[in-house]
Order: sequence, then structure tokens, then C-alpha cells
Amino acid sequence: MTSKKVEGILNALDEAYGTEYRCYLDHDSAWQLLIATILSAQCTDARVNIVTKDLFKKYPAPIYFAKADLKELEEDIRSTGFYHNKAKNIIACCKMLVDCPESEERRQMSSGEISITNRASW
Repeated sequence: MTSKKVEGILNALDEAYGTEYRCYLDHDSAWQLLIATILSAQCTDARVNIVTKDLFKKYPAPIYFAKADLKELEEDIRSTGFYHNKAKNIIACCKMLVDCPESEERRQMSSGEISITNRASW
């Protein structure tokens, strides 16, 4: 899909639904929103917010997720369902953020250019 076509679709959505977005996933940073979005698959936003309240205290930055013990992280997020895959994906994602600080994904995370993620978590 071309960027012009994507822009047209996003503009049509904005016209139909407005541009005031409310993200129901609690987060203080782009990387926290990324983790919360991963956890939100097949899970309510309310449950994700309950889990992330303690999770983000235990793992206060991506480096802590990147170095997390898989089994321990699985237990931390167990109540969100599909915790085996979610834990693997969170660790892999955070390793990428930590190991590739100059990557386009990292630049977007630090500059807040994650509109697609924001739109996905209405």
C-alpha cells in the first residue's frame, strides 16, 4: 500500500470519527505504550492497565525487559492471556530497542512518531 493511499484512508477515518483520540491503555512513554499494545491482544484494556501498573515499576525501562527472565515475565503477565508468546515478543522487541539505538524504530519511539500504534489502541 502506498503512503498516499494510507494517508487517504487515515484522512477518511479522521473525517468519519474525528481527530480527538483517547488511548485507554495507561502509559507514560512510547515504549510503555508499545508494551501495553502487545499485552492488549485478546485482552481488555482494563486488565492490561492492572498488569502494567506493577509491570512498569518492576521493569522501568526497555533494558530491564530485554534482560528479563522469560519464565518470570510470563508469570508477571499471565493474566493477560497468551502470555508465552507475549513475553517472548516483549523481550525480543525490547532487545531490538536496546541493541539498535540508531534504528528507525528507535527513532520513532523516542520522537513519539507512533500514530499507527496510537490509532490501534483506541
